[in-house]
Amino acid sequence: MNHVFLYALVGVGLFTLGLYTLIVCAHLLRKILAINVMGSGVFLVLVALGGAYAGGDTGPGASRHGDYRHRGCCLRHSSGACIDAAGASGDRSGPAP
Repeated sequence: MNHVFLYALVGVGLFTLGLYTLIVCAHLLRKILAINVMGSGVFLVLVALGGAYAGGDTGPGASRHGDYRHRGCCLRHSSGACIDAAGASGDRSGPAP
């Protein structure tokens, strides 16, 4: 079982638990909390699906290009070279500043 499937399963479980509590409980505060738990389940499923399509790296330091040293200072080309705002190109795959 990979982590994407586990996150999606936990998200569906949270949504189901929240839906059950929303239907069964009559107390207003519990219904509000159940809606909050359902929303958390939905977001967890969306994160899991995003991880499945993005290659599995959805952490806070994840980058679209897989280069943690890229700081957004230039445009990224498919060859790995950068072009900065002035038009100068170069390879920015060296050590981080």
